[in-house]
Amino acid sequence: MKDMKQKWIRSWQRYRVFLGAMLMAGFWSFLYPEYTLLPETYRIVYTDGETEEESGEESEEETEEDIYLLLQKASPKQIRFRSKLWEFLCSLKKG
Repeated sequence: MKDMKQKWIRSWQRYRVFLGAMLMAGFWSFLYPEYTLLPETYRIVYTDGETEEESGEESEEETEEDIYLLLQKASPKQIRFRSKLWEFLCSLKKG
């Protein structure tokens, strides 16, 4: 019984450290979004239901501030989240 309690405590401590690290990473992205929303981290794709067109390089009309404001105003259906890490983890689960 004592060993089971120690294993539970160790796993809880690992979970707390992991959760704390994730919260801190997210915390800084809320304080300084201009450092997390870099051109390398997103793509703008225009779709009309059947076809998709990816925008090229950042134009004069779409500055970093404009893109951040567009993201804030967008509805959930207008934003698609993709993560290479998440796709990798899903592929491990399937295969």
